[in-house]
Amino acid sequence: MYQLESNVPAQQFWIKVIKEFTNNIYNQRHEEGRIYQTFFVG
Repeated sequence: MYQLESNVPAQQFWIKVIKEFTNNIYNQRHEEGRIYQTFFVG
């Protein structure tokens, strides 16, 4: 999943959701104006 670096509200929303869903176990990276979060669910 990713958000544009310029879309701060989307970043804040998705990071909050992902942290709660994954118990704060996820990776985040920045590439070409996008912020990506990756995580695994079992």
